[in-house]
Amino acid sequence: MDRQAAATFPGVPESVATARRFVRITAAMWRLSGETLADAELCMSELVCNAVTHTDSRRVHCRLWSARGVLFLEVDDEDRRDLPQLESADEDDEHGRGMLLIDTFATAWGAVPRTGDGGKTVWAALELPR
Repeated sequence: MDRQAAATFPGVPESVATARRFVRITAAMWRLSGETLADAELCMSELVCNAVTHTDSRRVHCRLWSARGVLFLEVDDEDRRDLPQLESADEDDEHGRGMLLIDTFATAWGAVPRTGDGGKTVWAALELPR
């Protein structure tokens, strides 16, 4: 692993903006490109938004780490039941596009239940420019 950063936030809608700020600060310290920052900020925002909107989590734990030219974004929530999936949204729907955005900007993404504490981790991977 090249580098890593983590932060835990309350499971409330205001944490989406706080998670974006966490990504911006981390990206500045790691000197990531503007394009990588924009993609990472969008993906983390959608991951955290899904966690606070679709689960009853009291907290969400966010991680950024890089290895072998890939930036990984992970969000842990406290709900194992519903793993995210791609869905199509109607033109006038206000919700339902988060995982589609992640699928568009990320190289790969997925979700895995965590053992022991009953939550899940949803992740996205972004290729870093060489």
